[in-house]
Amino acid sequence: MNQKRLMWLLEQLQSPDEVARWSATEQLAQLQSKESALPLLHRLTDSDFRVRLRVARALGHLGDGRAVEPLIACVRNEEEDDDVRAAAARSLGDLGDVRTVESLIPCLQRSDEGPHRTAAAAAEALGRLGDRRVVEPLLVCLQWELPWGYVRQNAAQALGQLGDRRAVEPLLTFFQATSAPFFIPNENQAALQALEQLGDRRIVDFLIADLPHQHVPPLQIRDAKALGQWGNARAVDPLVTCLQAREPFVRVWAALALEMLVARLQEQKEAGDWQAAAVHRLIEEAHVGESLIAALNQLLAPVHVGLRPALMALEDLKQFNLARSVELLLSCLQDPRLEIGETAAWALAYLGDIRAVEPLLACLRQEQNITKRMRIMGALGQLGDGRAVEPLLACLSQAQRAHERSSAVSAVQALGQVGNERATGPLLACLEGEWDGPTRPVGVEAAQALGRLRNARAVEPLCTHLQDRSPEVRRAASRALEQLGDHRAVEPLLTSLRDPDPGIREEAVRVLGQMGDARAITPLRALLGSLDAERLSSSQGMDLAVRQALFQLEWAQIDDGQEDQA
Repeated sequence: MNQKRLMWLLEQLQSPDEVARWSATEQLAQLQSKESALPLLHRLTDSDFRVRLRVARALGHLGDGRAVEPLIACVRNEEEDDDVRAAAARSLGDLGDVRTVESLIPCLQRSDEGPHRTAAAAAEALGRLGDRRVVEPLLVCLQWELPWGYVRQNAAQALGQLGDRRAVEPLLTFFQATSAPFFIPNENQAALQALEQLGDRRIVDFLIADLPHQHVPPLQIRDAKALGQWGNARAVDPLVTCLQAREPFVRVWAALALEMLVARLQEQKEAGDWQAAAVHRLIEEAHVGESLIAALNQLLAPVHVGLRPALMALEDLKQFNLARSVELLLSCLQDPRLEIGETAAWALAYLGDIRAVEPLLACLRQEQNITKRMRIMGALGQLGDGRAVEPLLACLSQAQRAHERSSAVSAVQALGQVGNERATGPLLACLEGEWDGPTRPVGVEAAQALGRLRNARAVEPLCTHLQDRSPEVRRAASRALEQLGDHRAVEPLLTSLRDPDPGIREEAVRVLGQMGDARAITPLRALLGSLDAERLSSSQGMDLAVRQALFQLEWAQIDDGQEDQA
């Protein structure tokens, strides 16, 4: 790192402006210069909460042992903000100094106030420090009642990391308590993983016994996933039984777990090829691919919920067994029933499999349901394949003729994600058109898509639309110009500082700061002076934005000067 830049940042740590101090702290944390450790330590008692928080976070990454004692003092200070103390506790865990153990243990004591972020961070840090003196205090944390944030979850994870057998019985009790009467997934999973790390086989016995009699789908899936990963031959029969479960996702997870389990048993020489073939035949007969489609369609059916539940399920499958999940979907891709092939192609797209492009395009040509067409366009955008450009442009044209705003928005979003320059002209036309109503959702998406395309042809039209009648379009145009980074936008953005909408004025300030053009410094200083004169509570957000932008602009000028010298 250039010494001139470092010295400037260290000077900003002494600034009377708290925004300059915490902005400098963030930059120093990213640069990870050892020369910044001591100056940062002096700011751990800064008058501004944001500075102290950023310093507490940064000190753990710098790896300087001189930070240990000040961080311990911060953690012990009960008058300090809970977030700052939690950041200091995590940094002590990062530094790995055993002197911190005695200081972190008192943080695990339960109190009746606050979100207990410090206690949760202390539990996490103590697990990483590896000192078994903390086992008993961590076991006490498992007995806390809800709601106490992440304390119990982090304590369970720490006990697994420490590997002390004293934790087995309490963790078994905690595992069962978080299974019923209410299933608490994160805490339950933390206990399960900890018991696996401790190597206690009773948890395997429990799951094998539990699965055949379990009727709660999330718990069935939990059991199946764990048994698939642990490689115990006794788990085969309970998992085979789950292939006939009522809930389709349970059948899917049972199949994935069975395949993983059999592969592991073969590695361990506990299963032969004929046994593996028998299990695969059972999975094939269970039509698990169709079960996966049915499960996804259940999640996609309530339109008001959106795609999030289905995408979360796909992400879970992806992390567990991506290859097999793709195979199951590919088996359904050529199904003559449109609703099956369409969902399979959509899911494959979100798993990143390029083989979904042509089937999706075929579905787009056939599908008449607007909601499903929008879903297909979203999947094509996700894949980002150039073959989708012309069909998406056709969909956009059709939606414009029919004045279907939602379809047009989906087409424009997808075109922005694909990122092909052939879309620039039609997107500029969308920016100019006003058929989509006063809020102009199509125009907003067109501006955002043009920003992603980064085509210089869009700069002047976007600058023009900084004066659009729709505030949503003006805001989107400002953000798009930030992505384009073209300095022709500076003067129009300076004009936006007088926009009637305070949110757009603040957005223009932020973008000017990001662009780093020196022409913005004088106008922003003048704006800051007028804000200081007004001293209105309503202008506090703008005041903060201007000071941040000025910091970025001054930082950028130091950069420019160095490059010129080079």
